[in-house]
Amino acid sequence: MPLEPQSKALMDELIASGITPRYLMTPEEGRKYALSAFVEMAGPPEPIYKIEDRTITTHSGNVKVRIYTPADKPKMPALVYFHGGGWRFGSIETHEAPCRTLANLAGCKVISVDYSLSPEYPFPVAMEQSYNATKWVYDNAASLGIDPDKIAVGGDSAGGNLAASTCVAARDRGNLPPIFYQVLIYPVVDFYYPGTASYKEHGTGYFLTAEAMKIYWDSYLGRTEDSQNAYAAPLSAAGFEDMPPALIVLAQYDPLYDEGVKYAEKLKVEGIPAKVLTYEGVMHGFWGMAAKIDLARKAHADVAAELRKAFAQ
Repeated sequence: MPLEPQSKALMDELIASGITPRYLMTPEEGRKYALSAFVEMAGPPEPIYKIEDRTITTHSGNVKVRIYTPADKPKMPALVYFHGGGWRFGSIETHEAPCRTLANLAGCKVISVDYSLSPEYPFPVAMEQSYNATKWVYDNAASLGIDPDKIAVGGDSAGGNLAASTCVAARDRGNLPPIFYQVLIYPVVDFYYPGTASYKEHGTGYFLTAEAMKIYWDSYLGRTEDSQNAYAAPLSAAGFEDMPPALIVLAQYDPLYDEGVKYAEKLKVEGIPAKVLTYEGVMHGFWGMAAKIDLARKAHADVAAELRKAFAQ
């Protein structure tokens, strides 16, 4: 099927605006634009019981986190969430609305992580900060009112990369309890390979482009020898045994579609549950476009339902 009507209208609007794509802007310009654009497309954030900002110290620098609590309960499951934006843009502010929605619908705390961005902070800074933020949640679960046995990680796009990388690192390093679950929303899990079918078919004209991904990877890695580092490109991990169960959300018109499918397949080979939800007629980025695309709201509800189901086990 072609782009569904709301997605097509949004793409037509973006093209007609003549705005320089943010990946061609300077990091400062792109971040300013991303903040205004993401907030507008996400829509007004819904009310939530409690929001708390904390700053945690890691060996990769101080990291701000925002904790969303949907109800007054002594102990709840939690999702540690990493925002998207090509490792170059985005913040806890750009993803305020979907994080509130997910916390309310899933009935869990959401801890949104404001990791450092590239190119100022190239790999592995964001990955290490994401890992250490997750460790902080585990280490402080009691005081945070979190069930330490039900801590999931998740994120969209580059944030999905950081969530998957955190799972690989936690499995490899062995200094974290097993991560309960991973929610990867159209994740970047492989290095830039324009030869895949989804890159060829959807690499231009659908919000995220192949050109943008090359720039994002160049900005994040800084050096190509890290392109097969499993903490940068989780799909290249030597094995997928002992990884958490996964929910993988994919968009039909997305150059990253194929790598998301491959990630799920590798988990399934090891007998690890991996459910794929594909949303037809939408492009990469739709998760954060609830004010423009109704299927984003459906995806929020679907992901929350899967989280509730997982946490109930």
